[in-house]
Formats: sequence, structure tokens, C-alpha cells
Amino acid sequence: MRIANSYCHGKITSAIHLCAILALFLPSCNQQYKVEDHSAKSAVVADTDTIAVDTTQLLPLIPPSADTSVRSFARLLAGLDTLRGMEWYAKTIRASIERHEARQMVNVRRWSAQELRAQSQADVIFYPFSGPDALYMLGLFPHAKQYVMIASEPAGSFPRFNRLGRDSIKTYLESVIESTREVYSYSYFITDSMRKNIADSIVNGTLPIITLFMAQHGYDILGYDRVADVSSDSTKQQQLRHVLYFRRDSASPVQQLTYIEANLGNARYMGLTPFPQNNVLREYLNTLPRCHSFVKSASYLMHNAGFSAIRSFVLSKSQSILQDDTGVPYGMYGSGWSFRFYGEYTRPIRMFAGRYQADLDSAFLTQAGRHTALPFYYGYLFSRGKQNVFLASRTR
Repeated sequence: MRIANSYCHGKITSAIHLCAILALFLPSCNQQYKVEDHSAKSAVVADTDTIAVDTTQLLPLIPPSADTSVRSFARLLAGLDTLRGMEWYAKTIRASIERHEARQMVNVRRWSAQELRAQSQADVIFYPFSGPDALYMLGLFPHAKQYVMIASEPAGSFPRFNRLGRDSIKTYLESVIESTREVYSYSYFITDSMRKNIADSIVNGTLPIITLFMAQHGYDILGYDRVADVSSDSTKQQQLRHVLYFRRDSASPVQQLTYIEANLGNARYMGLTPFPQNNVLREYLNTLPRCHSFVKSASYLMHNAGFSAIRSFVLSKSQSILQDDTGVPYGMYGSGWSFRFYGEYTRPIRMFAGRYQADLDSAFLTQAGRHTALPFYYGYLFSRGKQNVFLASRTR
């Protein structure tokens, strides 16, 4: 089993900051688009399909097989760079990002700095049922060494815009706006809409949206790599891990974000191997140290017997768990955990009315001194203005 662990420091060549964006994003037909840079860093125009990047200084930081062009793609999706003729997209996506930053992420980061000091510096943040939601994960845990996101949505790919015509590029960018509309409005992705807007559309997976969120948070993406794991048993199961290498700035350590398309249920789903029988995935997860887990807007799946295996894994592998009421049922924590409660617990929305937790309701009401306000909206009850989050920390 190959496991990538690159956390070392180093100086990155200025070529990354001056990479040739048009190599990826200018169409090869007669339509001419010029990249306009809206940040302090400049972009260099090229007219080939290969970006000339000096990777010799990158090798201590990222694998030599990593694709360094993803940085340019993420900057375009985040509206930091613009294709001439597509200025409308940069204007639209930046407006959405700036509204969300002012309304939500400023408070998320401030709250995290006060309440999640230990977790934000974690070795590993584990986010099951994540979809593409790197937005809140990175906002809440900005300094972790490694992030592991697992969901059933496909990872997808990064398109070569120079192989697309003007109309196809426009359709792609429109799909990006539609794919992010719900999370910017409600703080979560609606599963059915996400499947339509991401998995079944021209934006064919989670990775493009994940990189957009990384760029929104100000991270510099150094490269992207695919790692093929093979189980050590006789089944020789295979699993792809999609790894993004990034950092805040040249003085910051390199961080990793890993996305895995997998089924976390006990039964086969969408052709994916059930979690209890997914030996290659479980082997990889078992190599990780104790994690700080994060569960958000997870459709109460771990309340079901059909997700008992991942629930047991989360409870056994986690040093702490930050979740709303859709994660591990409060009554299943047992002894050996301490809790801190935030916001206000109320009955779930109608779709999940049967998931009301009387014991959690009582805990929110009775835990004086361990119950504080939540200064941002979070999860399914945003329309009521009543969000609940609790931090469970292992005591033994």
C-alpha cells in the first residue's frame, strides 16, 4: 500500500506563481481568451498545451508525478483570474464568495480560533459523508497537516479548457455557479441537487469544487496526484486516493487534502463496495493516527443500523468529534467522552422528524456553563435560526 506523507518545508520556485495559465484554459480554436489576474500575483500567457514549470525545487514538497496546473484552474474557478470574455463569471462567483465570507466565514474562523484551538492544529481531520464541502472543513480546521474526505460522489476531473469551445466553457462555469449556490446560501449541499449539479453534469465530480473552496480560503495549491492503493490480502482490492498538496504561503508547511470516493454504508450502494468489505480503504484508514473527526449535515445516516460500521470506526478512531445532531447519535457515545454544546437544539426538519433525540435535547438544556451561542448558521435548521453543534472529546 502506497501512502503519501509530504509535510516537509521548503522554498517553492517562483515559476509556480508565474505559471502559464493559458496552456490549460485558452481554447485551441480561433477564439482568443486572455487571462486577467485579479490578485497581486501575475499570470504568464502561453499558447501550448504544456506548462513549463521548474519542478526541481518542488520535489521535496510534492511527488514528481503531481500535476501543478491545478493551481491555475482553482484560481479561475474562484474568480482570482479571469478569462477574457468570461468576466461575468468572475464577477458572479466573487460576489457569492464575498457575501458568504462576510455573513459566515468571518464568524466561522473567529469561532474556530476560540473554541477549536487543539483541533485546528491536528495531524488528521477526518470528514465522512463530506461531499465536496472543503469550505467549512478548512474554515473550522485551517492548520491541520492532513484532511481526509470520503463520500459516494465521484471525484471527477479537471477539464482542459483549451480543448473546449466558448459555449462549453460558458456551460461549465454556469454549472460551477449552480453547484455552489446551495452551500453559499444554506451552509450545506442538498444530496439530490448535488448529484445533479456535480456528479451528473459537466462539472463531473467533487474535485473542481473542492479546489475552488481551497482558493477561496487563500491556500496556494501546489499540485494534485492520484494514489492507487492495493489491499494486502488475497482480494487485492484497489482504491484511488485523490491528493491535493497546498499551503498558506511560502513560509507555511505543506498540507494535504485527500478525497476518496467510497461507500460508507454496510450494503452495496451505486455499485460501490460496502464499507465493512472495503479492505483496501480500511487498511488505509487504519494507518492514520487518531483523528479529529467532523460531521455536518449528514442526513442522520449514522443513526441507521445500515451505517453501524462507519459509526463504530468514527467512535474508535477519533480523539474528538465536532458534529451537529446528524452525526453519531448522542446516546451512542457512552462513557469516556466529555461534551461542549453550542447553539440551540430543536426538533429536526420534517424530512427527519423521526431523528429527534430527547437525550441530546436534555443535554443542551441542562449543561450549564458548557453551552454557548453559535455565531453562524450551520446545517438543516438555518431557516429557523436554530443551529446545534457539539464537540465530543475523548477523556480516556
